[in-house]
Amino acid sequence: MARILINHNPYIILAAMICFMSVQAKSLNAQNKQLVRLALIEVDSSQLDKYNVFLKEEVEASIRLEPGVITLYGVSEALHPERVTLFETYADSSQYKAHLQTPHFLKYKKGTSDMVKHLELMQVNPIFYVRKKELSPARAQEYFIRLIKIEIDESSLDSYEELAQQVMLPGIRQEPGLLVMYAVAEKNNPTHIKVLEVYADKDAYDKHLKTPHFLKYKEKSTRMVKKIELLEVKPIYLGAKP
Repeated sequence: MARILINHNPYIILAAMICFMSVQAKSLNAQNKQLVRLALIEVDSSQLDKYNVFLKEEVEASIRLEPGVITLYGVSEALHPERVTLFETYADSSQYKAHLQTPHFLKYKKGTSDMVKHLELMQVNPIFYVRKKELSPARAQEYFIRLIKIEIDESSLDSYEELAQQVMLPGIRQEPGLLVMYAVAEKNNPTHIKVLEVYADKDAYDKHLKTPHFLKYKEKSTRMVKKIELLEVKPIYLGAKP
């Protein structure tokens, strides 16, 4: 039998620890620099199909051509398809500014100028973001997608974020049918939280509701939540870096 030799040299161990901590620090710094925004859009209902073509083309080009564009998740409410929400993530503010000058964004902006009845751009802070490699824009119409709007009691903000990080986050990482969960809080009004959930299908969503981490989250968060609205949404285009 082959013998495995383990080197206990403290200098080597220390060097390995420093290397690991350096990688972790770089990852954390990159996340801290990210610019995350929500675009809340109301579209002229008579021009929805044309608008969706423009938005899909713009999102696909942004993800494919711009290294600094991390996510552009465009969804519309199932019962009110003229109401569009876009979850935008950029590597940093300079990448966002560069994005606004790209030919594909300028084409989208000009082409939809008479289609957009209302536009609200909102900077938000991420609570957590999980994306599985199985997410495929080509299969998006098969997915079950929800947008959740939550208002948290101000005194419970820290407790809610701790619950999300320590209970929900580890659990949802282990759910094969949960493809995306992106939770963000409004920067200027952090009691208002929005969550985008993407499941492989309705069955995966039903299984999620029975998981120990969700049941614990539901029990613990009940006293923290002042208001909650659950919306089924349809994908326009789910753009994200691999």
